Amino acid sequence: MVIEGMNQTLMQHARCMQIFANLSMQFWAKVVNIAFYLVNRSPSTAINLKTHQEVWSGKPFDYSGLCIFGFLVYAHVNDGKLEPMAMKCIFVGYATRVKGYQL
Repeated sequence: MVIEGMNQTLMQHARCMQIFANLSMQFWAKVVNIAFYLVNRSPSTAINLKTHQEVWSGKPFDYSGLCIFGFLVYAHVNDGKLEPMAMKCIFVGYATRVKGYQL
């Protein structure tokens, strides 16, 4: 069944990403969400090496905004003139409805 295959694919991706990022199990939902996000933007042989996003929207996906899950990132903060302008974070996903990231 197609749903079982997709579930297995998502769980395999999520397991690898979570192990690679060395994150605790409390992040499992974010890991599965980002796996789903990436699978939908990956080329598929079933649709002539187009992405699901491309077939759905009619436009090719722009990969320039992708970040590596679990990697160190810096978030801009404005806590005052003499305070640091960035803080260390771990990348765990993409924000919905805006161009940006979840840290």
